[in-house]
Amino acid sequence: MNETATTLESVLESLLRRIVREEIRGALGNGQKKNETEQPYLTIKEAAQFSRLAPSTIRLYIRQRKLRALKEGRRVIIKTTDLEKFLEANPVEIKPDKLRA
Repeated sequence: MNETATTLESVLESLLRRIVREEIRGALGNGQKKNETEQPYLTIKEAAQFSRLAPSTIRLYIRQRKLRALKEGRRVIIKTTDLEKFLEANPVEIKPDKLRA
């Protein structure tokens, strides 16, 4: 009876180890995929989608030199970190809807 308890403990221990390893691999794997898909640079259209602003507004901020942008050939690209810093420094004021009668 003592042998079966030891065998059962070893089986449970190996199962738990396997489950924990799979969970750790899954957690680490998801973090790596997120970093790989995160883009370091955005086009004006992508920056507009990211910030929920119109592309013309993004271009206006670039012209006013409020938002840094780089020119790569004919394309204008914005560093993701620069856009995030800009959005944090300049929060968009949300206006309440007009009162309805």
